[in-house]
Order: sequence, then C-alpha cells, then structure tokens
Amino acid sequence: MKIAEIIPTGRQNAVSVKSLMISTGWTERAVRAAVSRERISGALILSNRQNGGYYLPANRNELREFLRSNEAQVFSTLKMLRAAREQLKVLEGQLSLEL
Repeated sequence: MKIAEIIPTGRQNAVSVKSLMISTGWTERAVRAAVSRERISGALILSNRQNGGYYLPANRNELREFLRSNEAQVFSTLKMLRAAREQLKVLEGQLSLEL
C-alpha cells in the first residue's frame, strides 16, 4: 500500500501520524519512513507544522506555502551548520596549536 493513497487532499483535511498508524497498522517510524520514501520518489505529500498532519496539495498555493516554509527552515539550518563548522575549524586549529 502507498501511504499517499490514504492521505487526504487539502491542508484543512491534514491527517495525523497517529491516524495513519491506525489506518495502516504500522508503527510511527514505518509511517514516517513511508512518507519520506514516497516523497523522494516524487509524491507530493505535504505537512502542516502548525496543526500537524500530512495532506496532498489541493492547489498551487498550498504547494507554494509548503515550499516557502520548508525552504526557510533549510536555510536557517544551513546557517546554523555553517556557524558550527566554523567553530569546529577554530577548535581544531586550537587543538593542533596546543599540541
């Protein structure tokens, strides 16, 4: 069974992981893995961070909002990783100088 086949259309109809667990009989981990796998394969399974849950886009605006929200999170994470990488370089430089 493909998880996308049981996920409803429209943000207002988003379904929780728990609901998907009940519908499929799968564990939370299995549901999340299926969503990830199908997304990578091209399924447009969106998620709503504010209210939780998965849904298929009802229109372009829902897809645009999903992209905007996730791109913002990715850029924020990349900034944090860049800063951490720079700190690691400093620490590694200090360690090699102290030896």
